[in-house]
Amino acid sequence: MPLLGYVSALLAPIFLNFIFSPECPSSSGKPNHADILLINLQYVSEVEIINDRTETPPPLASLNVSKLASKARTEKEEKLSQAYAISAGVSLEGQQLFQTIHKTIKDCKWQEKNIVVMEEVVITPPYQVENCKGKEGSALSHVRKIVSKGAMKP
Repeated sequence: MPLLGYVSALLAPIFLNFIFSPECPSSSGKPNHADILLINLQYVSEVEIINDRTETPPPLASLNVSKLASKARTEKEEKLSQAYAISAGVSLEGQQLFQTIHKTIKDCKWQEKNIVVMEEVVITPPYQVENCKGKEGSALSHVRKIVSKGAMKP
């Protein structure tokens, strides 16, 4: 995949095997904000310089490296969780329900083909409201509500 752009102004090394482009407009639309695009160099086969700038590039915005590292770690954990579910043979409905629950409740994980939420509620296949088991209380009630709404989606 060729990578096109103003190499001297737009691309700078950030991590080993990664580069980033600091001049992406903000997807949030907020002024004085920009999106950071990380590019894994292991998947780059060619870099083509279209136009090398001669003027001094603008100063780079400060980055909260610990926040970026935390975000990368979270994304990696989510992708590994997805990969685990696929390799364990979890149905598409189960994977989608896990994602739906995880948006609201971060404390959920896979235990074989079962979804475990807050160490209190276990949802077994086929991932319907009646498959939610746990101690009666607010956690079980909340998870059942999420599952019932998820089951209504087409």
